[in-house]
Amino acid sequence: MTLWKMIPNIMVDKLTDCFNSCLKKNVVFKKKERANLVLIPKENIDELGLPKVRPICLFDEVGKIFERVLAERILAWMRDNLQADLADNQFGFQKHRSTYDALIRMKELTSEAVREGDVAAAVSLDIANAFNSIPWKALRAALRRKDFP
Repeated sequence: MTLWKMIPNIMVDKLTDCFNSCLKKNVVFKKKERANLVLIPKENIDELGLPKVRPICLFDEVGKIFERVLAERILAWMRDNLQADLADNQFGFQKHRSTYDALIRMKELTSEAVREGDVAAAVSLDIANAFNSIPWKALRAALRRKDFP
């Protein structure tokens, strides 16, 4: 990443033009073709005695920069257009809010209920590979419904 900070402005302009062209032509997700698949072993062993793995894709430097550009644009658009629509308990896709913050909020809610003599129950749902299973067509349709550019 240090090398990218040293490139001449003309190259930054060319890269910006390339990213904008990709976005306009709807070829954002083609960069997955340049990703390196890495399998990270989990502690569990499956029923066949094979180690379970978590696949992740590592992008090259240009892919990482493009991903950051997209993330920043999404966050800026959400901040400018959806702030009133976001619930106080929305922790995903929010700057300075994390899973840790969500867990702290959950602890506060359950502790308050117990203090008041109420019963607190929590239900958790873990959908395997949930994000990677969302059809891109459905994701794009949802973004269009929100008038996301």
